[in-house]
Amino acid sequence: MHEELSRQVESRRPYFEAYIERVRSELSASLGPHIVHAEVSGRVKRLWSIWIKMQDKELTFEEVHDLLAFRVMVDSVSDCYGVLGTVHGLWAPHSDRFKDYIARPKANGYQSLHTVVSGPEGQLVEVQIRTRGMHRLAEYGIAAHWKYKEGKLALSPEEVAQYTKIRQLMEWAEDIEDSREFLDVLKLDLYADQVHVYTPAGDIRWFPQGATALDFAYAIHTEVGHHCAGARVNGRMVKLGYPLQPADVVEIITRSYKAPTKDWLNYAGTSRALSKIRQHLRREEKRKATEVGRAIIEQELRKHSLSIKALMKKDGLALALDAFHHPGPEQLFADIGYGRLAPEKILALYVDPDELEQPEDDEEIGVRTLTDLFRKMGKRAGSPVRIDGVDGMLTVISKCCRPLPGDPITGFITRGRGVAIHRSGCSQALALPPERRVEVEWSNTLKGHHSAQLHLITVDRPMMLAELTRAIGKMNVNISRAEARTNRKERAQIILEVSVNDARQLQNLMGALSKLRGVISVDRATSG
Repeated sequence: MHEELSRQVESRRPYFEAYIERVRSELSASLGPHIVHAEVSGRVKRLWSIWIKMQDKELTFEEVHDLLAFRVMVDSVSDCYGVLGTVHGLWAPHSDRFKDYIARPKANGYQSLHTVVSGPEGQLVEVQIRTRGMHRLAEYGIAAHWKYKEGKLALSPEEVAQYTKIRQLMEWAEDIEDSREFLDVLKLDLYADQVHVYTPAGDIRWFPQGATALDFAYAIHTEVGHHCAGARVNGRMVKLGYPLQPADVVEIITRSYKAPTKDWLNYAGTSRALSKIRQHLRREEKRKATEVGRAIIEQELRKHSLSIKALMKKDGLALALDAFHHPGPEQLFADIGYGRLAPEKILALYVDPDELEQPEDDEEIGVRTLTDLFRKMGKRAGSPVRIDGVDGMLTVISKCCRPLPGDPITGFITRGRGVAIHRSGCSQALALPPERRVEVEWSNTLKGHHSAQLHLITVDRPMMLAELTRAIGKMNVNISRAEARTNRKERAQIILEVSVNDARQLQNLMGALSKLRGVISVDRATSG
């Protein structure tokens, strides 16, 4: 049978080749003005496919009319449907033989548009239309033809799943800079079950089980991930850490001011997202170190009537770059900011040794960066906050929001007062320049009491203030200040300044006070 089919196909080969070129040329010419980068190819169906059709439908070779198949590959899903319209405009379609596997993908993830039309001379031809991404999945992924043409998988479902994961890991590995991160890829992705979700346009995406909305954002594009503000899943708003569920339809919400923070490492689950977040954090850390380093060396140069601008004009800092083997000024400033390079070594290249100042005492020798400066000053003043994992930095608790241990906080570098600590949602903090923001957290060794202010509205009746004082005393909380005034509506406004251990103790106190008879409201003050 193979020899007979081969002989019949080969006898008609010249006709088939001429016909394929004719259809390909006509279709390419029609697509050209409307759809760019469309790739049209044609072929005679494989002998196996022809024989299967003959067996299934009890046909002779002469009765198999759709011996030719064409494929059109484009860039986007919208282009797929545009090509379909062009094909149906050129040749009459057979509506009963049209299949839309894009809107409704096969269970194995295969996507494509299939249509059969009456081509030139009435010859039936099949046209498959897909994006290049769909083609890669069809040819190399779990939907590869050799796996399903026989009506069953050539591999076990477990082997197919592993094969798909390995191919995905090969693509993601191109974005990973650190070999240690690749080991995380194997642990996080290779042995995890997968879920499939959809974009709003209907494109299917596969993720390891446990992947989140943030992972979805980075899978679309790095910049989409970097500016991700949230996601809408099945029409409902969710947070960045929302775990993706099978068949979810996910739409990413972006904001230009959004940028990755260290917290995002807790929200992401895939190696691609984690790698991109770490890269961004490293770049931001280097940018801040560069700014700090430039400010430090500028300050030191100014003491000797010099400036970076003047040195750049003089030799482009070539003397310093050559001496310390740096490729450019930015890396030089960054090393100063990181504390790897002392500014005195730069000064020694441009300032006469006799003019260089000697440190007044040993204590000041350690001050090389803003971090060192804040640490030195903090040891004198004490601080309940860790900055970039370092205790004892110079900080000031902002009176605009009065943060307490346990509150989510953020820090901002001030001029001369160290780092100001705000509650994360503080409106004044949100208005400050983002480049001055630093990561902070409450110290693990934190002890002592902290001042907080409560605003209460109560009914105006005898012993009201006394009952409040008694309830506060039962919770071992000290009152450092109390003010009360009444109005004509028989209401009293009371301000209490109390000393508490942390935000949780204050919340418990507020809960207890709100249950007292006559208390209308209890609010935490956000300003002094």
